[in-house]
Amino acid sequence: MRMLDEDTRLPLREVALYLTKVEAMTLRNELDYLLSDPERNDHSHVIDYAGPTNIHFSIVTPSKLLEAEDPRSSWTDAERQLLKGKWDFPTPRAEGED
Repeated sequence: MRMLDEDTRLPLREVALYLTKVEAMTLRNELDYLLSDPERNDHSHVIDYAGPTNIHFSIVTPSKLLEAEDPRSSWTDAERQLLKGKWDFPTPRAEGED
């Protein structure tokens, strides 16, 4: 599993999702769609239309990881670096540290 913070362009170790029933059903349906053909060059979204939050996701396969190594691919530099596993995670902050 690889997670990227789209705002900071840094990897994430852990994320907590708090979804409504409709959002959870959308996530499940979109994952089912992507899983029906994991090699499909596609991704999906769960969007909170009432706020600024958005989850986008895709299925990663060995061939897609290989494709990510090609700088001509559609992956961004941050995605490419994350998918290649060549990114050190930021040092966690101590509790209460801003």
